[in-house]
Amino acid sequence: MKTSMFVSDHAVLRWLERVHKIDIERIRAVIAEKVQYAIGTGASALIMGNIRFELSPDGHVVTVIKKDRKKRNRPKKDVDKDGDFDYK
Repeated sequence: MKTSMFVSDHAVLRWLERVHKIDIERIRAVIAEKVQYAIGTGASALIMGNIRFELSPDGHVVTVIKKDRKKRNRPKKDVDKDGDFDYK
């Protein structure tokens, strides 16, 4: 029996949309409106206040980061010969 559970981003988005009635498409439109000019100039990022929008070369918003966030100390991981993750 598996001891840990994985919940996909898709499932989380649908939960927010359907259970909490959050309009994901409206949020997507707001983000697109904010970064439209930067994408048109070929920028790789846009900073607005304490928010950084990371942009791909083909004009996609790939992530949004709070500038003042603290770095998380994640354990380093390697994939062993069996394809399992080994945490260091």
